[in-house]
Amino acid sequence: MRIEEGKYLVKLAETSDEKEQVYRLRHDVYHKELNLIGKNAQCEQEYDSYDEICDHLIIRDVEANRCVSTFRFLSGKKLQGNAGFYSEQWFDIGNLSRQRSKVLELGRACIDLQYRNTKVFKMLFAGVGAYLKLYPHDYLIGLTTVSCNSKQHIRMITEYLINKKVVNVSFGIKPKKHFEINEAELRGYTMAAFTEREVFSKMSTLMLAYHKYGAEFISEPSIDVDFNPPVVDFFTIFNTEKYPKWVS
Repeated sequence: MRIEEGKYLVKLAETSDEKEQVYRLRHDVYHKELNLIGKNAQCEQEYDSYDEICDHLIIRDVEANRCVSTFRFLSGKKLQGNAGFYSEQWFDIGNLSRQRSKVLELGRACIDLQYRNTKVFKMLFAGVGAYLKLYPHDYLIGLTTVSCNSKQHIRMITEYLINKKVVNVSFGIKPKKHFEINEAELRGYTMAAFTEREVFSKMSTLMLAYHKYGAEFISEPSIDVDFNPPVVDFFTIFNTEKYPKWVS
């Protein structure tokens, strides 16, 4: 698959050099910007055991000859035995666990700081659409990270998702006990207490895009202490039949 627009090329990473560029970009974003704690922090690359079985979508600046954005795809068809998705470290995916072969997990989304513009962002999602045409799956899942500045902000987002009826309860997905946030701490706001603009200002750019493209979310987020300070992850799910055709 190839999508070309101006100086940008969207494709899958094919060579070891392209994959190393992916890992270096992820290191710059996750370790240097977001303070991800843990292994590989000192080796200038960010990778884990899932990377070997994943496809890596990349956007290249062909003029500068560099990888400027990436998205990781993990198909449930590639999971062996009792292995689960990356997101299953934090969430019990309920009935979706019986349909893993129909699921594509999106992860490790990042864009080089110098290339964070609307064009690159839209091309990243166009790449997702193109991949789905080649390798159809019924569901897209992933973790959408939000900075945990305060529980008030997380409550605000949670109540907004519930009010807009974009909360998925059909699969019984919930945070694993060790990572859950007390549900009582996530309630206490009504829509009258804040504006939509205020909510959007607390969401990450990725979460806003997912919401715009028709994603559903699990109302109970998990806490991710692998970052300093910790962040909050909302489990996100798309029915691919509703994935907007204009991005592919």
